[in-house]
Amino acid sequence: MAAVAQKQGDVLDHCAFTFFSVGATPVMATQAQEIVNGQKLNDELIAKAVATARDEIEVIADITNSAEAKQHLNWCTA
Repeated sequence: MAAVAQKQGDVLDHCAFTFFSVGATPVMATQAQEIVNGQKLNDELIAKAVATARDEIEVIADITNSAEAKQHLNWCTA
């Protein structure tokens, strides 16, 4: 996972959350980005963004890992 944002105080803007090795190409968590953009950062907002990213990203298996294993590894880093 890669994340980048501009920070002004406790507010994040221009967020980009990209997950690798979940599909054939990197996948951006656009709905999670929209939740965080322009909002004051707190534990509740982070939990909501993580839950949204989990819902919006469909992990697929490949020749090295099952979808379940890849999903577990990605959410440990989110």
